[in-house]
Amino acid sequence: MRNSAKDIEVTIMLPTEQSRFEHLYKKMLQSLKLQGFSSNTIDSYSRAVRKAAEYFECCPDTLTKDQLKHYFSDLTQTDLLL
Repeated sequence: MRNSAKDIEVTIMLPTEQSRFEHLYKKMLQSLKLQGFSSNTIDSYSRAVRKAAEYFECCPDTLTKDQLKHYFSDLTQTDLLL
């Protein structure tokens, strides 16, 4: 599993936004490990969070339900799943 700061850097975010994302991302990884999730599951979940952050160019914790519905709708209709 990849955990380096380079791997969690996403598209252009304000430095404070990037810092918050990195902090929350690391907390998520730690939580998933403590809950006993497999490495493959952790990789899948973390990749999904990074893709959402890249899509919106912001920390995903600020997204609304409507934004997420739109995102998941786009995922099912495009090649974003790849």
